[in-house]
Amino acid sequence: MLITILAAQAGDGVELTGSTLQGFTVRVRNGADYVARHINWIAQGY
Repeated sequence: MLITILAAQAGDGVELTGSTLQGFTVRVRNGADYVARHINWIAQGY
């Protein structure tokens, strides 16, 4: 999976959790805090 943060700020990082066949959860963290950001994502399966 490829996740890109749009208009990322210094210190932003992505956490991918809860990945299943039905979906996934993405959280963006900046330092110790979770922040709201827009992302693009691409998933490929076979």
